[in-house]
Amino acid sequence: MKNIKKSMSIKRKILTLLVLLMLITIILISIIGYKLMNAYTEDILYERGKGMVMFGSSMIPSRLINEASVNTDSSIGARSKLKTYLNEMDKQSNHLFSGHIILYNENKKHYEIISASDGTQPNGIKEGSPFIPSKRTLPYIQKVIHGENPQITEIYKESSNKWVNAYAGIDGLEGSNKAILAVTINADEVFTKNLYWLLLFIGSILIIFCMAYGVLCHYLNKLMGPVHKLIIGITKVSQGEFNIKLTEDSSTEFEELFEQFNYMVHQLHILFEKLSITSVQIGSKSNNEMLINNFDEAIKEIDNIVYRTSIQKELQQAEKMNAIGQLAASVAHEIRNPMTVVKGFLQIFQNKSKLSEEELSYIKLMVDEINRAEGIINDYLSLAKPDLGSKEYVMLSEFSAHIVDLMNGYALMVSNIHLHFELDFDLEIYINTNEVKQVLINIMKNGIEAMKDGGELTLSIQKEGECIVFSVSDTGNGMSEEQIKRLGTAFYSLKDKGTGIGLMVCYQVIERMKGKIEVESEKNKGTTFKVYVPFS
Repeated sequence: MKNIKKSMSIKRKILTLLVLLMLITIILISIIGYKLMNAYTEDILYERGKGMVMFGSSMIPSRLINEASVNTDSSIGARSKLKTYLNEMDKQSNHLFSGHIILYNENKKHYEIISASDGTQPNGIKEGSPFIPSKRTLPYIQKVIHGENPQITEIYKESSNKWVNAYAGIDGLEGSNKAILAVTINADEVFTKNLYWLLLFIGSILIIFCMAYGVLCHYLNKLMGPVHKLIIGITKVSQGEFNIKLTEDSSTEFEELFEQFNYMVHQLHILFEKLSITSVQIGSKSNNEMLINNFDEAIKEIDNIVYRTSIQKELQQAEKMNAIGQLAASVAHEIRNPMTVVKGFLQIFQNKSKLSEEELSYIKLMVDEINRAEGIINDYLSLAKPDLGSKEYVMLSEFSAHIVDLMNGYALMVSNIHLHFELDFDLEIYINTNEVKQVLINIMKNGIEAMKDGGELTLSIQKEGECIVFSVSDTGNGMSEEQIKRLGTAFYSLKDKGTGIGLMVCYQVIERMKGKIEVESEKNKGTTFKVYVPFS
């Protein structure tokens, strides 16, 4: 139950994590977009600054600059007119920049702003004050003055603001003076608007996501409500409470699931009651301890029942074998001697020359039947002998070849059956040779008799751990699963005149040797007996 609850909380955690990942992704994308937007804005402002200084340098008359450069009364008017030009340019650009004309005297190596627009000046420079270019700006102005590039733009960050600066030289000045039109565009306002739209976008996305998350959690709780009910029901059932019944308020897909759950609980209740009654009947529990409350107790009790049943089955089998052994001993002693006498007299009559052919055939038939009866008695006598013979060392190849030689003639005599022998190794084994030989001959004889129309019988030998595995395979009719389960039980045989005692003896002999017999069979395809014999 804890695992189920844990998995439910994990689903919620995964949902939250996915939402957070999506939000982080959107924020990162927004920041990247903001950076790209600013870079795009900078490019536009570069081009705009270039266009403005080129337009302004061609529009501003050089004569005004010449008049403004001398310290006379007329210079004041000239500078005022220059300021008008600059303010007009400022007005046309929506007041995003400040323009000023820098005058440079090559003889004096002196910079001076001779006119400026009404806009804010960068670096706190006021109109008419000496212009001292910054170390960063100076190289650009020097290039414009010396004609290396009459139009230069740059961008630099000063304090918290960003400025796009453009410079263009003004031709037509007299003497050693040089004039430069400088335009400084304040990009901070544009970037602030970009940031405003970015924050608005992120805020909208967050609101949408919060609303979506709330709606999703609501429907998730509504959807998982029946699942929680089911989990609670399973928990109570596992604790032994079988009176629980799940119901759904509205008709949903879980209604059928709840019905099946209720039916399962009802069947479990019946099963536990029957299990309790069975426990009392077999003596595993007393009447006072009859009730079984949970699955752990039920599983434990089932193990007890299986164990007690197997013990009872083994006891019944032992009692049956004991009874059969006693019966075998009694039959052998009480019937064998009279049958020997009858057989002796029949053999005497068989040697009489006065009997007709028909009478001799009758006597021969009686002798054959007595011989068959003696074979059955010998099988019963085998059940009455619990002790195995002594073990001895023998080479596996010699032992197996001897059995094959014995059965080869019988296979050819009974029907058109070909016997195959497969052994890829040889070693010395320490086994009960007579008993193992009896078992293999009996199984091979059964395989031969199962192939009435001929076929192939194969004896193959492998080594598995401390056991030698003798595999006897035939191509007969095969057996069903039910028939395989009954093999080795008393008086069960698939042969017309069989008693089932022979195979029963085989199972007993191998079990006494701490080995086992496995059977694999398929209808109309044949049967394989695998005899596992410890060889040390």
